[in-house]
Amino acid sequence: MNQSISKKLQLLFEISIDLAYHENGIDVFDTDELYGKEISDVIWGMVDGLFPRYVMDRINGYCSLQELINFDLAEIEKRIDNNILMLRELNNE
Repeated sequence: MNQSISKKLQLLFEISIDLAYHENGIDVFDTDELYGKEISDVIWGMVDGLFPRYVMDRINGYCSLQELINFDLAEIEKRIDNNILMLRELNNE
């Protein structure tokens, strides 16, 4: 497993949690209203674990051969980097 991808996914997850939940860790923000549907999908894809699972399944080969062939790790890493920058900006980091 690419350790930098794992660390980046962890960072993206932590930022997403900050944007999704109030400080009490229970109540959620209406992220669709606050940030728009596209950004909200990024946040909840991380919080729900859908995006990390997608990435890790392909890295570990838990997918079809065609999915593995089509998987572009460099493109995914670029997408993760862009999402980190975008969400950090929203989180005032």
